[in-house]
Amino acid sequence: MPALAIGRSIPDITLDDSKGTPRRLREIVRSWLVVYFYPKDMTPGCTSEACDFTDLAARFEALDAAVVGVSPDGVKSHAAFIAKEKLGVELLADPPADGGTPRAAGAFGVWGAKSMYGRTYMGVIRSTFLVSRDGKVAKAWENVKVPGHAAEVLATIESMAAGSSEVATPAAKKPAVKKSAVKKPAVKKSAAKKATATKSLAKKAAPKKKTAKKRAGTRK
Repeated sequence: MPALAIGRSIPDITLDDSKGTPRRLREIVRSWLVVYFYPKDMTPGCTSEACDFTDLAARFEALDAAVVGVSPDGVKSHAAFIAKEKLGVELLADPPADGGTPRAAGAFGVWGAKSMYGRTYMGVIRSTFLVSRDGKVAKAWENVKVPGHAAEVLATIESMAAGSSEVATPAAKKPAVKKSAVKKPAVKKSAAKKATATKSLAKKAAPKKKTAKKRAGTRK
């Protein structure tokens, strides 16, 4: 089953959080909701991913974005994982239902065949969904690589939020005026200034002529 496509509404599913409290996904949505599916608690890759989202928790909060992780692990496992790593994101339990397929992972299309050391098995395909206020998928990441992923999700929300807030403003912005366009033309020296300068030079030259005459008179 393919992953839930962009523009589709998220399934109406209720899962227990790490305290055993039922949480309905559609009610968790604020301005944004990040739902990231991961394979298993306490494993290296899943720990790094949870810690990365935790490190950026304040910035997600500033954008009014809730972040929840979902895996097939149970409530107790989630509680221990949060306590051990001091996680700042909520984890929801999605245990396998009848037929061995977790409800949320199956509904989001992230439960599929995986292989490791030549062995094929069914499990969670690491994926993340960004859900907008209307409960629809705005962006989806499949087969996620952990390094840098949380930061990329945050950057996507920041970009989308900025785009939606600036739609009505471009027309009101005045174009930047280059300095070269407002330079004043060079002002030429006026004829009067030139005349003044000429007279000044003439005065300076005059004493030399008188001195020459005096010298001539003395010689006589």
